[in-house]
Amino acid sequence: MAPWHPLLASWEDRPGLWELRTPDGDPYGHVEIRRSGDLVFYRCWFREIELAPASSLRAATTRVHRAYLSSLSPGAPPGGLYPDLKGILNSSRPDR
Repeated sequence: MAPWHPLLASWEDRPGLWELRTPDGDPYGHVEIRRSGDLVFYRCWFREIELAPASSLRAATTRVHRAYLSSLSPGAPPGGLYPDLKGILNSSRPDR
């Protein structure tokens, strides 16, 4: 079985417009195909925020899905990313 990809969470309601939805069916982003002369690219949005354009639908849906996943994070811990572990790392060993 092939691994899951964010493209599988997208719905093409209108030609050239894909909407990404949560498992509950709530939309969290969309992707549009655009053409400028010979150049084909995909514009990406997470909620109301426009993300950088992508060169393929696969890359565009991945970009939107990563923005969605990062929005689920509570953020950095209150003490920062690297807590002070002084005295905790060697607490099981007696002082030398």
